Amino acid sequence: KPCDTLRPAATAGNPKAAEISTAKSAISTATAAPAIAATPLATSAPAAAEIEQLQQALIEKQTQLYALESACLRETERQVELEDSVIAWQDKYDRLYESHKRVQKVNQSLEDKMLKLVDRNAGERAQLTSDVATLSVRLAQANFNIAKLQREIERYKADISLAIQLLQCKPDSFVSQKVSSLPIDIQSKVSAYMRLETNSHSDSECSNSGVGVATTASYKVLPASDSPPPSACPFPPTAMVYSMRGIGRC
Repeated sequence: KPCDTLRPAATAGNPKAAEISTAKSAISTATAAPAIAATPLATSAPAAAEIEQLQQALIEKQTQLYALESACLRETERQVELEDSVIAWQDKYDRLYESHKRVQKVNQSLEDKMLKLVDRNAGERAQLTSDVATLSVRLAQANFNIAKLQREIERYKADISLAIQLLQCKPDSFVSQKVSSLPIDIQSKVSAYMRLETNSHSDSECSNSGVGVATTASYKVLPASDSPPPSACPFPPTAMVYSMRGIGRC
């Protein structure tokens, strides 16, 4: 009968199936013994009723065993499915782990690059800070020099104003200065200025006088090397270098 034995595939590796098989064997042994013992002896009515009850209980137990066997088979099939699922999840885990290791390598590389950039930016920042400090010192020095030059310019303006006032008071008290006695750089500026004045007045006066003739003309204030020629001096003709004699008489 199919109820006497369980399938080997169902019981292999399954403790529950083995337990069911052991219980079923014990029940079969227990039912076989009363049948053999009842054969040679005449049974009475109470004994027959007891045997009937035992047979009924045996049928119930066999039904339970069939149900347990079916459940065991279902659990075996489910175990196979779970094993397949475990294998699939293990494969997914392995792939995720490999991806995680690759991402870790990429992150480490990016972190190293970021640290290098931070170090380089820190060095550039320190260099820029040093440059700013140096330029600030130079700017302060330049501002100091500009202020000093402005004070000197104001002093020169005051000196020139005083000289003009002295020349206006007593022009005859000052001695004329020759161009040849001036420093070389001043001579070149004076010569260039006189040539410029000669060329500007040559068309209106229609004369061919040279630089030597122009020296007898009235002198004007020398312009700076980077400034345009000034207009006609509003003061009377005077010499470039003056004598301090006669200042008290003005």
